[in-house]
Amino acid sequence: ITTEVTLSQEQRIKVTEALMFMIRRRGHGIFIHGPFLLDMMLFSPKQVQGSNGKVSSRHSHMIQSQTHSYFIGLDGDDSDNEDEIEERKIRLNTGGPVFDTEEDDLLRSATISVVCELIAALNPAVIATYCPILVHLATTALRLESSRPVRRAAAFLSSGIYALVEKEITESGSWNDSTTSSMAVALMSADEESLSNVLRQCVSSDDVDIKKNETSNRAVKGKVRLVDPATQSRCKEALKIRRELEDSGILNAAKLIAASLKRDATNPVVQVVRRALLQCSM
Repeated sequence: ITTEVTLSQEQRIKVTEALMFMIRRRGHGIFIHGPFLLDMMLFSPKQVQGSNGKVSSRHSHMIQSQTHSYFIGLDGDDSDNEDEIEERKIRLNTGGPVFDTEEDDLLRSATISVVCELIAALNPAVIATYCPILVHLATTALRLESSRPVRRAAAFLSSGIYALVEKEITESGSWNDSTTSSMAVALMSADEESLSNVLRQCVSSDDVDIKKNETSNRAVKGKVRLVDPATQSRCKEALKIRRELEDSGILNAAKLIAASLKRDATNPVVQVVRRALLQCSM
């Protein structure tokens, strides 16, 4: 007899935290069950409700002000003191405060965080098959979401995608133009340009509605989006890794391979030859 267990939202958040802890331990089981967990996180039919950006303008300004004070300091002093810079960096990396109106979004962001942990733990060749959906998830969340926890997680996911390409190249023992990776090719085949563009928009705050005490036109109709230093910091990290990959020639080589594969996929002559070779090998 199968009994369905209903968990509260708080319990589900605790489960995601436990999953992240287990993944970080990296026992042998993660390599067996990792793809199954990834499928559950990405394709589960269960829908998680969020705040959907329904926050009053007054409350939004309060959130923006208190978050800015948390990251920068109450006095707003951008000091060059080494200890203060290090403390500010730690605060940015930990994600900052979460307000009552954002609690409903924690589970959605935690789900993306589990995906980030799986990406870091599993073989890049395995993750390459998921690259289109991962890039789409990160791009769409950063472009359309108003939830700060979800946008923070999406920015971290973007950084993890680029870091995985770097990891695969590093483990191959060579950084030159002739070296590429399955993950790099999959990334360039998955509309990576849109992802890099939305990361730049996030860093420059061109995609938000409220900057400190300034209000602009709505970036997403019906939602209020706030500038978030933690999200910006993670986007900067993703772009930094991307720049290193681009300078090494990895992305350019992968882009050429991806374009060639796309042409071959629509070339009837190539398809006939491939079918013939497959039949000969059987």
